[in-house]
Amino acid sequence: DHLADGLWASMAAVSGADAANPAPEPAGQVIEPPEFGAGWDDPAEGRKAEDAAMALQHRMDLLTAPSKTYLDNTVVPVLLQGLKALGKERPSDPVSWLAVYLLQNNPERLQVGPRRGPTA
Repeated sequence: DHLADGLWASMAAVSGADAANPAPEPAGQVIEPPEFGAGWDDPAEGRKAEDAAMALQHRMDLLTAPSKTYLDNTVVPVLLQGLKALGKERPSDPVSWLAVYLLQNNPERLQVGPRRGPTA
């Protein structure tokens, strides 16, 4: 993959290492791989770290996905909920009502109270 090759080449250039001249290990220190089956020192902390890494990977995948995939996974679910609520409420200013609904029901925003639509 050309992207991965470019990334590795950039990292090697920054560290001054390449395939022929790998980066030297710190003096007197040999880095050993972990033993097979070795786990986290604290399993709860390890699970939290894995969950955070997976969430970051998912977010990066969305940012590089085609537009339709990105929108289907980020905007469309809350937009459909808002449009359904808009059809029931039928406010006098539907665009502003929908805008407020989307802001109040943004799944990326920390929610304090129950989710609901704006008052008409």
